[in-house]
Amino acid sequence: MSGAIATDRVVKALEALYLGNENRDRKEAHEFLLKFQGTAAAWEVSVALLGKQSMQERYFGANTLYQKVKAQWADLNQEMRERLGKIINENLARMSKSEISIVTERLACAFVYISMHTSKDPMPLMQHVLKPKAHNPSYVLSVLAVVPAQLQSLNLAYTTTSKIYKSVKSVALHVLRYISQFLKTSNISPKLVRLAISSLASWLHAGVSLPMLVRMELLNVLFKLTPSMPEPILDLLGESVEELQNPSSQASVQSVVQVAGFLAKLGKLFHAREKRCEVRAERNKE
Repeated sequence: MSGAIATDRVVKALEALYLGNENRDRKEAHEFLLKFQGTAAAWEVSVALLGKQSMQERYFGANTLYQKVKAQWADLNQEMRERLGKIINENLARMSKSEISIVTERLACAFVYISMHTSKDPMPLMQHVLKPKAHNPSYVLSVLAVVPAQLQSLNLAYTTTSKIYKSVKSVALHVLRYISQFLKTSNISPKLVRLAISSLASWLHAGVSLPMLVRMELLNVLFKLTPSMPEPILDLLGESVEELQNPSSQASVQSVVQVAGFLAKLGKLFHAREKRCEVRAERNKE
């Protein structure tokens, strides 16, 4: 079966799965797609699907690449690994200019997985991603958001894992300062703000140790953003603040008071937002 014919069959199966009216047709399409993901042809077809208009088709392509990279990594030769890394990175850079979605998230996961397993060290990846003005912010943030989780999923020897986490700690401060500086820029779309805070949360949840001054800088940046944030972003922000509010044992009393003051202000803002939502809900009932 040629690549074009295989791609056409997959597209039709996806249409049946998402748009079909018959349960039997959807079940058959689902079973066909699962089986197809395990074939050699799925590599080429998945790459082709990344250029499609349909979100479902792009997502199937991106997710299949990620799942196949993870499942068949040991079977891939060096040439194939490098080729896949280049293709996935190029598509991520292209797509992230116009969309931030589950598709770019899957591509970012695949790219980070390949990079981590190729070098066994996050430094080359981080140097590539954080290179000044080399990439658009949505590309950088898409990659940064998935790095901690991908690191935790690595199945490596303890000594290698320890080395990796030492490297991560050495770049974590640069990562968080990049996110902080980005959040200070004006006219950021809500999607990019959410992606930036998601990236911040993922690094904070990874147990990154921060100096108090950096904590305060991040807290102040986040607080200034809160008045214009939609509800879902505020929820995500709350998770980040929980990670930031635990001061180190060496923090000064003044720093602790500043953090407490910030959290009190943030709590009032959340409360005010909830009240506005309640008022709107009552008006809608009327």
